[in-house]
Amino acid sequence: MLNQKLANHYADNFEKKVKGILEKYGLAVNKIDNKKFSCPDFLVTNGSGDKVLIECKYIASAGIAPDGKTHISNLDPNLPESDDIPVVSSINNQREALEDAQKQYLDLIINKPKYINTPFVVALGYDFFANFFNIYPNDFNDLTELSAIMTLERDVEIKESLMRLSHKDLMARIDDQSNAGLPQPSIRFKVIINKKVTSKFIPDQFLRNPIVH
Repeated sequence: MLNQKLANHYADNFEKKVKGILEKYGLAVNKIDNKKFSCPDFLVTNGSGDKVLIECKYIASAGIAPDGKTHISNLDPNLPESDDIPVVSSINNQREALEDAQKQYLDLIINKPKYINTPFVVALGYDFFANFFNIYPNDFNDLTELSAIMTLERDVEIKESLMRLSHKDLMARIDDQSNAGLPQPSIRFKVIINKKVTSKFIPDQFLRNPIVH
């Protein structure tokens, strides 16, 4: 069984991490003043006054194991020793999270129509086993209120640098446990744009060096 208390803790931490990174970019990140209806987590404003709504969703499980009760997740103490990760279930979990986020956005604009033309972005965080963002089908265009989805990508420059090494040099670096000459650790947002949405999200207006698809 999934440890829901721990899952909620990870979800809260992911939301705080996204907020902290955006604030480091010099953006104003504000909770939307609301007590009566569901809505996205943040209204983010840049120095030019451009705004974007952001909802954070944490995918805690890749799905249910063949036993019908155990989650493929680090948050399930009964995680089975198996290589059988249900990719389809994980992608469906992401889809459900996006559909839920869209409902929150629609609830917001019904109650506060002033946000109707504000771009809406969903930031996705994952348990290790649930992270299939990089193969997520680019078919969320039917979710017509979502301007984009994004996730955090760590150390892209380091990975690219290591991939350029020969097998011999890579093995030598691993044996020596050496970081000499490698780029500094980094965290960047990877973004998938919904090209069919009316309210366009322009990553460069809000994010530093985003990876855009």
